[in-house]
Amino acid sequence: MTRDCLATLRKSDRVCDHIVLVDNGSRPEEQAILRDGLAADVRLVQLPANRGFAGGMNAGIAEAGRLGADYVWIVNNDAFPEPDCLDALVAALEADATLAAVTPLVMGIDGLEQIAGGRFWEVEGRNEFLSAVDLQYPVGLGGYWAVGTVPLFRANALAHARGFDEGYFAYWEEVDLCLRLARLGYRFRAVPEVRALHIGQVSSNGSAILFYFYVRNWLRLLRRHCRPDVRNGNTVAFVRRILDSAGCFALHGQHAKARAAVEAIIAFIGREDGPPKWFGSSPRLADFIARHPWQLIRGLGWLERSLARKVVPA
Repeated sequence: MTRDCLATLRKSDRVCDHIVLVDNGSRPEEQAILRDGLAADVRLVQLPANRGFAGGMNAGIAEAGRLGADYVWIVNNDAFPEPDCLDALVAALEADATLAAVTPLVMGIDGLEQIAGGRFWEVEGRNEFLSAVDLQYPVGLGGYWAVGTVPLFRANALAHARGFDEGYFAYWEEVDLCLRLARLGYRFRAVPEVRALHIGQVSSNGSAILFYFYVRNWLRLLRRHCRPDVRNGNTVAFVRRILDSAGCFALHGQHAKARAAVEAIIAFIGREDGPPKWFGSSPRLADFIARHPWQLIRGLGWLERSLARKVVPA
């Protein structure tokens, strides 16, 4: 799939000045397969260990910086942009100096549009997904973000924000980056006239570890980006909902997912950063909580109500 992705980039109407391929700590036999037949002009950055999506992208961004790139096109290896995509994205950035990133319309293999980005509501502590048409006009402050599937970034904006936060490792890191960029005065938009195909979840395949990162990193996002006066209440509300989901998973025999949810909450409380340390490491505690979440849910409901307050719109 990675080779197919590289072949797609070579078909672009606008030639990429440099192609940087990041190997994120693959096994030696996989590295050999990847190197076999690799074009001489592809710069291969091999990381000794898996640094997650955030760390892998940062390694590629750093190499692009050394090459003097003005723009950095982050392309997942299961994303396949159409030939006219890059030209339109560059034109959009060149037309508006306030834009930090632009994204094409992203299509799934089912023929349906995937999300182009979203809006994080800092008071409610919730996320709203948006289409490419919803994001076709520049947006910035107000919690807006662009999806990390195949965005084109302005290199100096990435440098200004110091790239992705590797504490997320994987999932929600692009939301955090965009929210930080917005606070620095940058904006984002989608270019729905051009498209990219995205297969999706090739690495995670809907596994329990995906849910672990979803929960842990969303809690991390709430802690960093919720308004301070509602942060604790939103965090407790989310934990209560996740424990409810864990109980339902356990009742339906999905014990791995139930444990993952509980371990993610434990990891967040323990201020875990980067790769998973708690995942699969506390089976007895996680199993007990996942199988008996209802008492905790009732207690958290009381705590959530005690934290609730009248919020005046900012």
